[in-house]
This record gives sequence, structure tokens and C-alpha cells, in this order.
Amino acid sequence: MGQSASIWCRDGGPLVNDMAVHVSGGYSCQSDKPGFLDHSHLEPECDVEHLLADVPRELADVLRETRQWGALRCRPWLSTAALRGLLRSLQRCDLLETTERYRDLEDFETCTFALPHAVRWEDLDCDHVVSAGQVFNLEEAESGKIQQLRRTGMQALRQGKIGVVFLVGGANLRFGDGGKPSGCRQKSLKLNSGKSIIQLCCERIRRIAFLCCRHDAASAQRGRPHVDEESGDQDRKTARPSIPVYVMTSRLTHRCVLEHFEANNYFGLHSRDVFFFEQPMSPVLDEFGRLLPQSLGGEFAHAPGGPGQVLKALATSLLLEQMRDRGIDSLHIVGTDNVLARVCDPVFIGFCRDLEIECACKIIDRPDAREEIELFTVRQGTVSTNYADVEEAAFGMGSQEAPDKVREARNQTGDLVFCGSANSFLLTLPFAEEVVGRPLRMHKVLRVIPYLDFHVSARDPQAEELAEARPALPSPLGAMVPL
Repeated sequence: MGQSASIWCRDGGPLVNDMAVHVSGGYSCQSDKPGFLDHSHLEPECDVEHLLADVPRELADVLRETRQWGALRCRPWLSTAALRGLLRSLQRCDLLETTERYRDLEDFETCTFALPHAVRWEDLDCDHVVSAGQVFNLEEAESGKIQQLRRTGMQALRQGKIGVVFLVGGANLRFGDGGKPSGCRQKSLKLNSGKSIIQLCCERIRRIAFLCCRHDAASAQRGRPHVDEESGDQDRKTARPSIPVYVMTSRLTHRCVLEHFEANNYFGLHSRDVFFFEQPMSPVLDEFGRLLPQSLGGEFAHAPGGPGQVLKALATSLLLEQMRDRGIDSLHIVGTDNVLARVCDPVFIGFCRDLEIECACKIIDRPDAREEIELFTVRQGTVSTNYADVEEAAFGMGSQEAPDKVREARNQTGDLVFCGSANSFLLTLPFAEEVVGRPLRMHKVLRVIPYLDFHVSARDPQAEELAEARPALPSPLGAMVPL
């Protein structure tokens, strides 16, 4: 997956390169699939009462309400102690919240998806107010404007106002191997140097810090000491700025990522400027909303919560407070599966600071409609208020969730109109602290996960049709993983 540094959007709005094909209409979407949490036909009523026998009343009520009694089908093989461990595992899964969040996936409201509005750079000089879903094309900006944005971004980096967050918590479930994170794989890029994507990103941070240092030294040689425009203080000596790096891992990847940094001496970064934190794990359900057991001892399949959990994980680890104490006011969040991601891009940083944008992202063109990349659209939902009939919001939609009309929509030249996320975001620290507690909508993503199937006596014809229609996979069924 590549990245185009010349296309940005605010709050996740996409950009269509061919501005002439912008349409005011949208692409409707309405789910007509049956609810996948309704699998009562898989368990006769007598079997349900038998499975829930001797289960604590409170847990039994939860299992009935969430229809997760199938997790107890392994009871005949369990000892008394093992059964108690299974019940404790079910209690830790927080079934009420888990099933409620997955039910929301099926409550797909009727809405339309429109292309965002592209703003010309000339309009910014006319007191234009930037709003969510608007996009800017850097290729249309004048060279003088680009240089101004670069200087603004470099100044913020010199002042230590920018922190970098790497997303390395994924378990590589989309590859089906569950091996090392893609950012830690040294042979995946097939470079002669054997460098990994994380190493390339860290070396870019070092290079940006060196350029900031060289700029200060050049100013001093010309007899013009660098002056901080905010404080008015002159730099007495040339020092390399500190750019802290926060690495989000998960229970599945933490050890591997930590060893990758330690074995390579943090790739030239100061160890005091590199921090690791784990994102939460969430239970995984299959297509019918059932938990996936992975052992007779009560272990159920879990997966990392996805990139959307980064702010919650930062707040839980108290790193947001540490950032505030260090004087950081903006975060550049970058996924480590994109080898072309420009970490600490000074033009992108200057763009956000110059326009006082709280949250922005980079997007890229999609050459293939089947590419598994998140689409960015403007969602138009129906509301009934005294001020508007339609509510518009920038919306990121997984490629597997997107209707065919949206995923395969093309313009007159044959290019896909909806662009995808480059997994590169910049947001201010006050904005992150404001939205950290907001509920997140889950995404339904099919992944290959091994599990134990105890439904040997009641075969579901729909599951058999799915198995026949799919190509051969290393595990029985795909599973839905939260993002």
C-alpha cells in the first residue's frame, strides 16, 4: 500500500482526484442481511437447559440473554475445576457489552454516502471555515504556500510540540499466519539492507531531527540565532530536538515488538524517548455471533481492538498526561504496515497548524476495488431536528462493509471515486482528550482464526453453504474481529 502525500482530508473525508465528477447525490446503503446473533435454531430448548444446569443464576441469565450458551457444549469433557475456570472466562468476556456492540453492526441504518467537498487553496484567503469532510489537494497549492507550511511544521518539531504514535498491535490475521507484525518483518520488503518498516520510520524521525538541528546551526552561522516565535527566546546552543515515539502493541505482539527495538538499539533513538503501551483485546465472534473456544480450559479467541482503541489505550496508560507534561500538543499517528508513510511530515504538520485543524488524515487512490483498505466517505443520515433533515459526517467504512455501489463506484475516466486511508492521522492533544470517551462503532471484518467446534450434532446448513462457497482456508471458518 502506498501513500500520496499530496492529498489530505479533515476528520476522515476522502478526496476524488477528478474534481469535475463531484456529484451532489449519494450512494444508498441498506442492510438486508439477517441478524447473525440469532442462532437459536442451533440449540434445542432441552439442550439449553441441560447446558445451563448448575450454572450461577446471574451468569445463566446473561447466557440466555446473549444466546451464548453454546460455549458450554464442552461440559462433558471438563472436570469440576475446569468447569469453574470456563465459567470465570465467560464472566471476563463481558458478554452483555460484547453482544450489544456486535448487534449494532446489524442495525445498519438507511443512509447515503456522498463524495466530500474539495476546497481550493484560493478560498483559504477568503476567511474560509474548514469543516469536517472537506479535502485539499497539495498539488494545486503554490510553491510559496508549500514552503510556508514546511517552515511551520519544522518549527513545531524543533519546539518539541509533536509526538509520534506507531500502531503495531495487529496480529496479522488478514495474512492467515499470525506471525510477526508486518512492521517488524525484516525480509518482507526484500531490501538488501534487511530493514523493517519500523526501522525505516525511526530513521526518518532521526533525519527530521537532524534537519531541525542543521537549520538552527545554519541560522547561527549567518549571525541570526534562531528565535522561538512563541516565547521570543533565542537558542544559545544547537541541540537535536526530542521527538517522543509511542508504540502501541497488544498482548499478541508486545514481546516481539519490544525485542525488535532492543535488539537494534532502538534504531538510533534515545530509549528515554520511546514508550510502549498495550491496546485492549476484544472477544471474537463467528458469523453467527458465537464465541470461539480455543481450548477445553475456557480460553476464547480474542483479537486486538484495532486502531480505534489507540486513544483509549493512551489514556489508560496515563501517557496522555505525560504528553501534556512534556509540552506536546499534537500527535502524528502512523500505521507500520505502510512503507511509504511519511512520519513527521513537516508539510502535513504545518497544514494542520496553519489552519488550526484538530484532526486530519491522509488518503490515497485505490487502484483496485478489491483492495482491503478503509474507504472514506461523507455519510448522510436522516435526522429530525428543527435545523436540518440530513446529518453529514465524515465516515470511515471497511471495504468488506461497503456496498458494491460505493466500493466499485467509478468516474468518467474509469478511476475509483472513493479513496482509502493511508493510516496516517494528525490530531491535537486537546481533541484526543475530548473524544477519548466517545463510543466507537465496531467494524465487521472476516479473518481466519483457529478454534474448536463443538457443534458436531447440529450442523447448520447455512454454515455448510458458506464453507462450500469459500476457498480452502487453514481454519474452519472466518471470524469477525473488531477494528
